[in-house]
Amino acid sequence: MVVTDNGVYQPPSMTLELFLATAMLVAASLCYWFAIISLVSLWFNLAAIFIMAALRMSIYRRYGKLGRPRAALDADTLLVGHRRNAPAVLHIALPEMHELVIYGLSSRRRYRFVRRDGTALEFEPMWERPVDEAVVRFLEARLPPAIKLTVELPQTIFASIRGDGPQSGAGHP
Repeated sequence: MVVTDNGVYQPPSMTLELFLATAMLVAASLCYWFAIISLVSLWFNLAAIFIMAALRMSIYRRYGKLGRPRAALDADTLLVGHRRNAPAVLHIALPEMHELVIYGLSSRRRYRFVRRDGTALEFEPMWERPVDEAVVRFLEARLPPAIKLTVELPQTIFASIRGDGPQSGAGHP
């Protein structure tokens, strides 16, 4: 995990990915060499390796060596990687945002972005505990003061089972 002035990032393990691609290439080549698979299967395996490498390169070109952000500020936009390995990043315009409510247990927190018109966007990113805590610290430090940030205590087990939301934010009387 890398924390910078403009965001929290979790770079991909390039060594692991390179090892896996190399292992797949060697395994496919050996299987072809010992006549376990046909030439057509070898080409399919090589195509799969190429597609994986192309996807990784597109992510590298789009986000740089740090990978997809978990949370980052870019001009007047908050970028949030909304799932652990999801390809998409949420773009939330800061001028439209009125309040951010974070509630739940660490690593199982829910983030509720309340817009000025009263509508809300809520999601549960399911990050690992260190990433989740770093994102909360980053948002507390770098979010503009015009946006109210509330970090609520974890819900009780019964409130969680009932599906109760936080005590503040949109949808609360």
